[in-house]
Amino acid sequence: MGGRTLPLLFCLAFLAVSQFATAAETPPKAVSIGFPPFNNGFTCSVDPADEVESKYVCTPGTNPPALYLGTDNGVVPARYQHAKPVQLWKRGSKYVASFSAYFTVNFDRYSEFTVRELFGGGGLAFAITPSISVVGTGPESFGLFPIDEATGASKNGANTKTVAVELDISRNSPTGFDPQIPHVGLDINSVKSVKTKYLGDPAAFIDKKIGVWIDYNALKKTIQVYIHKVKPSETPKRQNANLAIAYTGLDLAKEVKEFSYVGFSARVPPSDNGVYVIYDFKFSTAWVLGSTVN
Repeated sequence: MGGRTLPLLFCLAFLAVSQFATAAETPPKAVSIGFPPFNNGFTCSVDPADEVESKYVCTPGTNPPALYLGTDNGVVPARYQHAKPVQLWKRGSKYVASFSAYFTVNFDRYSEFTVRELFGGGGLAFAITPSISVVGTGPESFGLFPIDEATGASKNGANTKTVAVELDISRNSPTGFDPQIPHVGLDINSVKSVKTKYLGDPAAFIDKKIGVWIDYNALKKTIQVYIHKVKPSETPKRQNANLAIAYTGLDLAKEVKEFSYVGFSARVPPSDNGVYVIYDFKFSTAWVLGSTVN
C-alpha cells in the first residue's frame, strides 16, 4: 500500500499546485478608449506616396465636435487609430478579451455632388490591425492591407492579422467578390467579407447619422453588429438598432496580434465629393477566462 500511496500523493500535490497557479493568475487590465475629446491619444496615418499631410486628412472639428475625413488629393487610404496598442489576449494563459465598440458616422456629401448616389471610392471600417502603417495598402482595402483586387485576398498572408467591420459605399465592378452597395461586412484577414448585409437604398444611406454597435464575446467566439440610421439632427439609439451581422467562430487570439491597434481605416473621399464625419467612438474590453491556452 505504501508504494502506491506516494505516487498518489504526488499527483494530488501536483494538481493542487496547478490549480493554485491558475487561481493566482490575474487578467490584464481592461481598457476604455474613445473620442471626443480629441487629443494625442489617437493618431492619423497616411501613405507618404500619396503626398498628402495627415493633418489635412484627419481634421478634428468643434461645430459639432467630430472627426472629419477628407482630402484634396483624390481617394487615399488613411487610418485614425489609438496611438498605443490594446491587449486583446494574454500569451501563455487562458485569458482573452471580449470587447464592445460604438461609433456614429455621417457620409456627408456636398450639395454639388447629390447627382451621384454614392461617394467615389468610398468606405470606412472599424479596424483591429497589427500596426498603424498604411504604406502600400491602397484604397481598395480601406487602407487595411495590400490585396489581390480580383479576389480581395490579402497579399500579406499570415502576417495580415486584421479584423474589421466595413461600411462599404462604393463598388468598382458589378461583378466579382464585392457585394451590392451599400453594405456592412465582417472582414477577417481579407476584404472578401465572411458575412455581409445589404443596407438598402444608397440614396437613403448617405447624409444620415449611422450608429454602429459591435459586440464581441470571447467565450462564445461570436461577434454581432447592430446599426441604427437616423436624420442628421437626431441621435442613433441602441434600443432601436437592428442586427446586421451575427457571426460565430471568430477567435481573436488566432486572428490578430496580442497587442493590436484599434480605430478606423478608410478610403477617404476627395473633397469635391464630401467628407466622412465621425461624431464619437467608444471601445472597451472585459477579460474572461477561456477554455484553452493561447
